[in-house]
Amino acid sequence: GISLVFKHFYDKGFRKIFALSGSTLSRAYQHRTESYQALIKEYRLPNDSTWYLDVENYGFDAYYQASLQWIDSWKEKPEAIICFSDDTAMGLIQALRVRGFRVPEDISISGYDDITFARLFTPALTTIKQQKKLIAETAARKLLAMIQQGDTSRSITKIPVQLILRDSTIR
Repeated sequence: GISLVFKHFYDKGFRKIFALSGSTLSRAYQHRTESYQALIKEYRLPNDSTWYLDVENYGFDAYYQASLQWIDSWKEKPEAIICFSDDTAMGLIQALRVRGFRVPEDISISGYDDITFARLFTPALTTIKQQKKLIAETAARKLLAMIQQGDTSRSITKIPVQLILRDSTIR
């Protein structure tokens, strides 16, 4: 998912692509951070420390408060920011408004998860849609196999995701 949105921004000509993560104690945020860092390296973009922030607390207010401080620390303005959840994106967008930035006119923003509120938020949030039902069914099948067959092998099953383009990014 991070690769999809990163490539979308890159194809639009953006080269200052920042990222905002939730707590990297979460495996999902760890994987998304690793993907972002690998893409920065692959596309040979600067690896400035102010381009990335992980917020150790959870929730809209934590993301909003951390974003205010992050914005104030920027050495340069990003062209796009990939947020690793829709909640982080919404907190960031509010902080950007307070600091006088317009989304998407000044900075394009994307989220991740496609929560219900993402399409109702202003601006409607470009995001990565996960197939939650398929994720749950796959997890249940694996759990049943573990219980019934004693299968304790560890494997990673990747479920396809989709980039949903909405108003928070310039298309």
